[in-house]
Amino acid sequence: MTRQNFILLLALLICSATTYAQPNDDILFTVGDDMEVPVSEFEYIYKKTNAEEADFSKESLDEYLDLYKKFKLKVRKAREMGLADKPAFAKELNTYRRQLSSTYLTDKEVSEKLVREAYERSKEDVEIQHIMIKIVNDDAEKALEKITAIQQELKDGADFEAVARKKSQHASRKAGGKLGYITVLQLPDLYDLESAAYDTPVGQVSDPVLTGTGYHLIKPLSRRPAKGEMDAAHILIRVTDKMTDEEKAAAETKIRDLHKQLKAGASFATLAKANSDDKITAANGGTIPRFGINTYDPVFENAAFNIKNDDDMTEPVKSSVGWHIIKRLGKPDVSTIEKAKSILLSKVKKDARFKAAENAVTERIKSESGFKFNEANKTAAINALANDKDFLKHNWKVPKDADTRELFSMGGKSATVNDFHQFMIRERNARLQMRRSGAKKAAENMLTKFIADQAVEYEKTQLEDKYPEFKALMREYEEGILLFEATKQEVWDKASKDEDGLKAFYEKNKTNYVWDDRAKITTYTINTTNPKVLAKVARLARKKPAATVIAKINKKAELVTTKESTVERESNSTLKNLAWRKGSVASPIVENNKATLIKIEEVLPPEQKPFDKARGYVVADYQEELEKRWVADLAKQYPIKVNQEVFKKLVK
Repeated sequence: MTRQNFILLLALLICSATTYAQPNDDILFTVGDDMEVPVSEFEYIYKKTNAEEADFSKESLDEYLDLYKKFKLKVRKAREMGLADKPAFAKELNTYRRQLSSTYLTDKEVSEKLVREAYERSKEDVEIQHIMIKIVNDDAEKALEKITAIQQELKDGADFEAVARKKSQHASRKAGGKLGYITVLQLPDLYDLESAAYDTPVGQVSDPVLTGTGYHLIKPLSRRPAKGEMDAAHILIRVTDKMTDEEKAAAETKIRDLHKQLKAGASFATLAKANSDDKITAANGGTIPRFGINTYDPVFENAAFNIKNDDDMTEPVKSSVGWHIIKRLGKPDVSTIEKAKSILLSKVKKDARFKAAENAVTERIKSESGFKFNEANKTAAINALANDKDFLKHNWKVPKDADTRELFSMGGKSATVNDFHQFMIRERNARLQMRRSGAKKAAENMLTKFIADQAVEYEKTQLEDKYPEFKALMREYEEGILLFEATKQEVWDKASKDEDGLKAFYEKNKTNYVWDDRAKITTYTINTTNPKVLAKVARLARKKPAATVIAKINKKAELVTTKESTVERESNSTLKNLAWRKGSVASPIVENNKATLIKIEEVLPPEQKPFDKARGYVVADYQEELEKRWVADLAKQYPIKVNQEVFKKLVK
């Protein structure tokens, strides 16, 4: 068992409390002289683990208390073994802490709002056209003046399409600014543009929208129920302009022949692997990564989204790259926000709009930590960078004389101008990406980014104090790692390496390692599903040995192969339902264009398993025995004292 799987199992069996001991929390039991377990911890874990069966009866509580005492004994031993002092332990715990911290460093209300907004937008696709004016030479004001003038023209009655053809600086000008349909979370880093598309009524024009390339005016043309996303597979027979008419005709003939085979019951995946010219997807049976609108050729997408049911397929469809047969594999269920939430949240977190949630956290932390600027030093630092001709170049360096003036304070700690400079060296790419905004604006933006970085680092130091559930989860993971390592050393490794102990344990408990009812069987594999052939093989197998069956069936082609083996009755679902006697033949099982049938050649009585065949079972049982001994020794080493008065209050 891997450590990760073990800790996951532990989390399921002994779920950590979201609220641990309070200052005046009663102690339920102690382990040795220095480990106390509060009643709140035990009560929450008991309820979490037992769920609806947590009836707080004395019998149930006694049973769970026994389990939890053993758990704490092992953790106590692990600490004495020094496992918590190992560098690998600290590294793994810190990695988990970083991962867990991220869920507490986002404004959950903002995140929920963004997910709800995305869900509502996901119900519709919006057809839009736009006019764009580029920002040239970082002159955003000039671009804004131009787009504002165009906005006024449109308000005065000018035709949007005509103005787009004449004045838009986007490639879509030739189409009158028409971009087709867009959907939620489809425009990377263009949240404001998406919002304008969804928030502006059809037929009206939005206010100017700023993106990384310029200013836009958005006009929604229509709305339709969203196509959503789908999982599909396809078979492609490629057609190119360089092909002759005969080659193009042959491609069409091939795709239509494949379609006939599919309608007759052939395997889509098998035909895709053998015939599709899309070699990337062919290797996976034609399966395409999940997609939405504006991903592939419109002809392909329209055909795919018109398939009504899972496992249905299209007629041959001609796109710009060739002929396709498309099979719908499924669509994610987004019928309710609860079902869609995990998908949307994952996408929202990767999108620029998530900055809103991060910004909300930064502002909250600044407020709670008593954030304060040194305005004079801030102004001086920004002006110095604005006048530094190398600031927005790759080779910019921190001034030789470190500037130790305080830039701001947070949580009682100061950040200096030099700290800010060092941050910008580490974040060089971010600094260079801001070149278009000019040196002063870039410096201000980098300062905002630095403050956010420092706010997060400060907040990380406060998580245990501010969030009891965070502290509880960290404790759970920490104890899980310790328990895993201690059990591995004291039980699992010892059991697997102690050959003498294993053999002695086997000899002492031989009666536990006996073969169940077994049989010697012949498994026939038949490379056809022809009912006549299957019936003939079954008929011959009942009366003749395998060699005779093979000789009679394989006269013209190798249709039958056989394999002999000895198996336990309970390990084989076919044998469980077969008459348990020599000569019994099971009905053929058809799967993947083949069939198999089993014949019992000899029934074997139960008998003793030799050590080498029983070793896996012996190891598992020996581990259990060693663990019992270990826990008994630990109970003597670290006496447990239960406060019975506190325990009695739990019983209902």
